[in-house]
Amino acid sequence: GNMTLEVINPTKIPFIATDLVVKYYGVKNNQKYFVAEGPLGSGELVPESTTYFHGDMMLYYSKLFNFSGRGFLPDKVFAQLCAKISLPGVAIYIPVAIGSYIDFHLLRPNQ
Repeated sequence: GNMTLEVINPTKIPFIATDLVVKYYGVKNNQKYFVAEGPLGSGELVPESTTYFHGDMMLYYSKLFNFSGRGFLPDKVFAQLCAKISLPGVAIYIPVAIGSYIDFHLLRPNQ
């Protein structure tokens, strides 16, 4: 699959984003299991501008499906974006992560 990340930097401060990675986890019975990850690269977050990052990932359906318990689809998918944010010329960074759940409830007709 193809991924695009749009980052808006409303400040007058330039930031550097490195090691941008999106990780996907299946969630079954409140337990997460790793499915896939895709890198988005690195780059400068230009002040008062929008920066786009692009990447590809391989999602194997065999990893998404979980045949333990009832049903083979996960209850949800958890997507997490991880990055290291720093200032230009500074070796210290702040690790940042944001995640979101995608509920598959609509795909289960009897629930």
